[in-house]
Formats: sequence, C-alpha cells, structure tokens
Amino acid sequence: MGTARHSRIDDLLDAAEERGTCLVTHEERDRRAIRRRFRRGRSDLISPVPGLYVRRARWRDLKPDGRTLHIMRGLAELRPDTQFCAQSAALAWGLPVSWGLLRETHVVRSHESGRHSTKRVISHEIEGDPTWDVGGLRVTSFWRTVFDCLASFPFADALAVADAALRRSGLARQEMIWLLRTRFRRCPGVRRAAAICVWAEPTAESGGESVARAHMVELGYEYPHLQLTLPDPSDDRRVFRIDFSWRDATGRLIFGELDGDDKYLRAEAGPVGKLLDERKREALLTVYRPSIARFSMAVARDPQQLSDLLDLHGVPRGPAPKLCFGDVPVPPAGFAERKTIRGQGTVIADGVRFRFVEEVATAA
Repeated sequence: MGTARHSRIDDLLDAAEERGTCLVTHEERDRRAIRRRFRRGRSDLISPVPGLYVRRARWRDLKPDGRTLHIMRGLAELRPDTQFCAQSAALAWGLPVSWGLLRETHVVRSHESGRHSTKRVISHEIEGDPTWDVGGLRVTSFWRTVFDCLASFPFADALAVADAALRRSGLARQEMIWLLRTRFRRCPGVRRAAAICVWAEPTAESGGESVARAHMVELGYEYPHLQLTLPDPSDDRRVFRIDFSWRDATGRLIFGELDGDDKYLRAEAGPVGKLLDERKREALLTVYRPSIARFSMAVARDPQQLSDLLDLHGVPRGPAPKLCFGDVPVPPAGFAERKTIRGQGTVIADGVRFRFVEEVATAA
C-alpha cells in the first residue's frame, strides 16, 4: 500500500473513531486498500462484521456496550435502511442491558432487504411497529423494545429493563402490564412479559440493583424495601437512600448496599476521595445500628456469593418460589396487586420527624 493511501486510511479511521463508529469505506480504491491492510500478517485492524473495520487497539479499549454501538453505527452507514431491535435497540434507548447479552447485534428483517441472520447479526421478523430515530440510529419503538427484552431475556436481565421502563414512563405497575398485554396481545411471549412486570419497581436506581433483587427473589429472601430514605444523623437537612433494607426477627435493621453506582463520588474527588466518602457515610449509618451487607456487581450477579453474604447478615429467608415460563418466580398471593411505590422512608422537616410513602398515581 502506498504511503499516501495508507495515510488516507489512517485519516478515515481517525474520523470514524471520533464519530464512535467502525469505518465503512465508500470508494473502491479505499475498499481495496483497507482489505489489503486487514489481510496482511499481524494487521493493526479487525473487522467485527464484514465491511466494518476498526483499529485493534481501539477495539481493545472499548467495553462491550461501546463495541456494540460502534457496530450499530457502522451498519447504519453501510445499510441506511437498517433498523435495530431487541437488546441493540434497548442500548440505543438507554435501557440497562448486561454485557453478556451484547455478543450479537439485532436487526429487523424487512421484506425489501431479505436480510438473514449471520453469526454476529441476528435478524427478526417484526411487523406493524414504527421506526424511531434515537441518537441517529433507526430502532424499534420504546415499548416494542421493552416487550422484546421482557419476552426473551433471562429473568434478572429482564427485570432490569422492566424497572427502567416503569421508572422512565411514570406509569403504575398495573398500567404497564395492561399496556403490554393490549399492545402485544398477539405476540408470543406477552404472558411472560406481564409476569415479569409484576416484580417491577420504579425505585430501582440501576440495572445492578435490579439484578441483585431478582436473585434475592429467586433465592427466597424476604422482599426488601428499596431506596429507603433516612435522615443523615449529622445533618437532618440531608438524607441517605439505602438500596435494600430489611428487619430481622428481633427488629434489627439490615442494609444491603450495591457498590459501583458512584453514590459517594464528589465532583472534585478521585478514588481516594470516593473511598473516604464511602467510609464516612457508612460510619454515619451505624447510628441506626444496622448490619450492613455491602456487595459488588460481581457478587450481585452470582447467586451463591450473594446468598452467602445475605445469610451472613441474617436477612430473613423462606423457601424459593415456584417458577413459571421457565425462570420467572411466581409471586405470593396478593403481591401483584400492591401499590407502585416511588419513594418511602423517614425525613425531618422543621424539626419534626415523619414517615412518608409516595405512591405512583394510577390514571383514571
């Protein structure tokens, strides 16, 4: 490859990296040049999908969600009619998707394209759903995307999507169930999607919290209070929010705290400042005399490690629930009819301490 052509390919790669996409070449001379560079021994390029190229070093630095978005943007340039669906559309919509579900890119198969699935790009038949533009990508509608995820994801990952959809929509739980059952009543998987929505909570603040709660349910632990609000013992104008909380048989509080959500991170603080904030917060929480079960995302995703930790702290536990649709826990009697809670806890206002429960109002 000539020096000028090599330099031009480098410029094109630089421009693609700035746009957050894989390189798609449009001129035949560029296509020939990049194929030669890709095929040579110990090439600095990789091709995650035929026709898309990216520097090996750049690819190595990207996390799975970043890699998926690079591929999606590249496919959108390679085939402008591409419409993304399922977990790929969920990523574009900003819904929580575990990295393990991002090994393939999911697209809608149109009758015009006749596109078939490949090893890395999976096509789906979806009819009657409008195309939305989200961040420059053509994707399925928000509720179609949510439905596809609930109908196909493992329970823990599906619950993360259901929680996020409930939080973002502002709907009450029963309203979301009704919407999905009505809009997708003829689609396979609608009953499974509705069964997952029974467990959805708008108070879950991250996909990690949703995954942890899913495993708690599967393992038979008492259902936790989520994001319980408590006054800061050192300043009653501020509050703490606790990810998970229980009381044991003696009435003692048990707090469950998922690390990794930057809840202690100040704008000016680096890793040391974050650690100091974390320790200060935990020291203040001891005023409530709780047992504090702190765990990482890795533990949240490992039922055995999570179980060992919760048992160590005495979280109340009963028998594991029965399952429906393969992996969806069956709720106890009356659970599905509970109110949709947006917040609950204790605050101090004008020197007066009072408890509150904020419910999501159901539309008339």
